[in-house]
Amino acid sequence: MSKTPLPLKVCISFVGISLCEVTIMTLINPILPFMIEFYIKDSYNNVVPEDIISNNSGYLEGIYRLMQFFSSIWMSAFSDKVGRKLIIMTSLFMNLITSLALGLCTSFEAAIIIRIISGLFAGSLPVSKSFIREITDDTNISSLYGYFALGVGLASSIGPFLSTLSKPADTIGSIFDCEFFKSYPYFLPFSFNSFICLIVLILVYYCIPQTKSKIIQRQSIKVLFSNKMYLSTVGIYGINASIQFAHILVFSLICKSAENVGGIGIESEDKVSIIQGFAGIFVIFLPTLLVPVINMKIGLIRSLICVETAFIPLFMTIFACRNLFGIWKYASLAVFYGINNSCISIFILYLSICISNTVTSDILGAANGLSQAFISICRFISTSTFGIIYGWSVTSGIAFPFIDASFSYILLIILAICNLTIIITTLDPSVEHKKSIPAEIPLLEPSKI
Repeated sequence: MSKTPLPLKVCISFVGISLCEVTIMTLINPILPFMIEFYIKDSYNNVVPEDIISNNSGYLEGIYRLMQFFSSIWMSAFSDKVGRKLIIMTSLFMNLITSLALGLCTSFEAAIIIRIISGLFAGSLPVSKSFIREITDDTNISSLYGYFALGVGLASSIGPFLSTLSKPADTIGSIFDCEFFKSYPYFLPFSFNSFICLIVLILVYYCIPQTKSKIIQRQSIKVLFSNKMYLSTVGIYGINASIQFAHILVFSLICKSAENVGGIGIESEDKVSIIQGFAGIFVIFLPTLLVPVINMKIGLIRSLICVETAFIPLFMTIFACRNLFGIWKYASLAVFYGINNSCISIFILYLSICISNTVTSDILGAANGLSQAFISICRFISTSTFGIIYGWSVTSGIAFPFIDASFSYILLIILAICNLTIIITTLDPSVEHKKSIPAEIPLLEPSKI
């Protein structure tokens, strides 16, 4: 079977969609503790305790993940009625607006409200997955997923580099050394994110076709709750998401924490942003190069086992990184963060294929929506819980043996071992291949793209 060509404009549009979806997260991650400190420093005479910063960091991002639970459900369901394109454009527009609002935010309470609104419209990921399925066939769906993954990789670098534009009155000076940027030190990076969303919004409007479902008869969504393979893969995805977002939060916190409590001791957000920006280069290239090679050689299940096993020694390297000095410390942190995030991206891609292979195409949209809703709950619990755990480990917990800022990574290693056990004991070869239904109607209509 010859490969159906994909129009370049469609490929570029999906790079942009995933770029906007992820950039707002990678922009916030390196500067989140510093933003929290800025919001509440007046209440603590400019000296905010570490546990207060970590707790509020977890709350701010945790509430965003919780809102994604609702947005994943309503946006997936609504897209079945009005089409995927409108829903994705709505998500891009709200990303644009809430980014500007967050850049103009000066209080923790206002930031919470903005992140709630942003989260309620941040459920486009399952819609995008369904969209990809609808405008592709079996010969080119992996190619379009590759472009989607490229956007994620680019966002892993672009977001942190944008965050280096924080506090331009102090770091850049010149025309930025004015009262506006002193009052709103985070407006510049978030305004650039809004500009990216505007460009992609225009691109999607003109370059992406509108689609409607071609499935004549659908199964009830209830069948998903009796599908053991679907439930297993979603459960594995949930644990992985908990590891992923706990790692992202804890890395930013441990970079800021003082060395005497086991932290890295980096005092400015621009250095953390540069570390994460260079780490993003790994995410651009490693998943793209390794995903097809590993999967073709050993299959999906063994690929998942290999990647999950790799997390155990990778998380342990944080203990070595913090004992280095100078440029070697920063370089090792960039490699540590980049390789870990690359492995997480590879794992998610393999697991997304497994989830798709456990259901037929007539309920794929519902399956993606429910799985993403569950993931949002896991992310909320993870970021909220690990924010509290980290705060305890660098204050009260420091009095106990072997407990300091790196304690959270020990817990992540334990979670990785648990997830590895579930993968080995629950997944069977059926997840290696797509599940089809009799007389399935092709979803690709080349004339529309």
